[in-house]
Amino acid sequence: MSTFFEIGRDVDTKTCFDILYNNNRGPHFHSNIEMIYVVDGTIDMTINGTVHHLQKDDFMIIEPYRIHTYSSPSPSTLYFIICPSAQYKELINPQRHFLQQYVYHRGQHSEEIKRCFLKVRDCIADDIPLTARGYIWAMISYVATEYGWQDFSANVNSDLFISLLHFLQEHYCEKITLDDVAAHFGYNKYYISKVFNRYVNLNFSEFVNSMRCHHALELLANKEVSITDIAGKSGFESLRSFHRAFQKAFGCTPSEYRKKLRDNKVNTSK
Repeated sequence: MSTFFEIGRDVDTKTCFDILYNNNRGPHFHSNIEMIYVVDGTIDMTINGTVHHLQKDDFMIIEPYRIHTYSSPSPSTLYFIICPSAQYKELINPQRHFLQQYVYHRGQHSEEIKRCFLKVRDCIADDIPLTARGYIWAMISYVATEYGWQDFSANVNSDLFISLLHFLQEHYCEKITLDDVAAHFGYNKYYISKVFNRYVNLNFSEFVNSMRCHHALELLANKEVSITDIAGKSGFESLRSFHRAFQKAFGCTPSEYRKKLRDNKVNTSK
């Protein structure tokens, strides 16, 4: 399954609250932070290749641009908050620190963290975002109080990777090569390739094709658009390359996916 950059999350400027049941989600990442509280059951969270087993009353913060997946080995219920990264940085960056630990297993602050989640929900419903932000800061502070901070150090590679993501989001449907991107940013193409492998464990072509395939998913819902046209509109140079990339990403051909849509058999968590 391909890793997906959720650009839609990056344009969200408001805090969102939801309740998720038996959540399963393939690898994805975005600039905003996610916060989850396990209300019931168990869930496995994989963050940049490391699996975290969360149980009832466990709490987790997922930092910006961390590749993560959800898997529910048993029925589960989660409180879920997604928060613009700017709000997170307001608390973290002035301290020149990062959290020492991002998983808070059931402890002395669990009930307070759960209460904060529900307060954020109420604040969103009542349209009082500043108060919601206060409760989010409180949750981060509970984790920092128990586990402490680690020193901040600037990461040039991370900044470059974020810039690459946003550049590709604007141009992935065009004819664009690794050489083009390297020239635009003024780096050697092998260095750019190394940055991609480090952060998403994919080479440049695989990552761009992943973005194109997810774009094609939306177009396939319109049965009036031919698959050949969809390949071109998604940035593929040939129908053959589109079929090959789509099959690799989703385990079926574009035609088979369209048929599943028609038969209402598509797993939208993919």
